Amino acid sequence: MVTVKLTRNQASQVVAVAVTGHADYAPRGEDIVCAAVSVLTQTALLGLLRYAVHPVQYKMKSGRLSLQLEKEPTDVTDTILETMAMGLEEIARNYPDRVQIQEHRR
Repeated sequence: MVTVKLTRNQASQVVAVAVTGHADYAPRGEDIVCAAVSVLTQTALLGLLRYAVHPVQYKMKSGRLSLQLEKEPTDVTDTILETMAMGLEEIARNYPDRVQIQEHRR
């Protein structure tokens, strides 16, 4: 199972994301669920780094991605991360036995 932990601030903005696990929907290299989660999260990270030019701490390796904003969110970072969250929520709705989303406040 893929677990996505979204951390939100008091204004309900996503400020951190941690993704762990594998969907095990299909063999490695053919798993569309893992691929979809990876594409959404890695594209959001690229958007933060290259488009929003926002300082982000991140770590990425097989089956894991974590990112945390180093400064307060902006309208651009909020748009990028909320779009990612919407996509992940849709995947979780379609594959509830493969993807779980947990939200936390800080």
